[in-house]
Amino acid sequence: MKKIYLFVFNPAVKGDDAVLGFLDSRQEIADWHAFPRGVFLVTDLSSEPLRDLIREGTGLEWFILTELRLDELGTSLSGWLPRASWEFLGRYAGDAWPKSRKQPA
Repeated sequence: MKKIYLFVFNPAVKGDDAVLGFLDSRQEIADWHAFPRGVFLVTDLSSEPLRDLIREGTGLEWFILTELRLDELGTSLSGWLPRASWEFLGRYAGDAWPKSRKQPA
C-alpha cells in the first residue's frame, strides 16, 4: 500500500539537487514532490527502511521523516504551501481529501 511521507532536511548541508537526484534514482520511491526545505515522498516502504535508505543514499546526518496518514488527518492538515503541493497530496489522499479545501495560488 502506498504511503505518503513528509521528509524535511537542510539543503545547505546536502544540496537539493543531490537529494532529489537520489530520490529519482530509487525504484522504491514511486513519486515525490519537492517544495522549499521539504519533500513529499510516495512509497510502499515503512518508515524505518525508508529512513535507512535516505541516510545511506544521501549521507544526510539530520533529517525528519513522518508518515502523513491523510485518511486520519482529514481536515486537520493545514499550512501554507504552493498549490502544486496541495494538488500532489490530493492525488494520493482519495476520498479523505476535502473537496472544498481552499488552495493559495
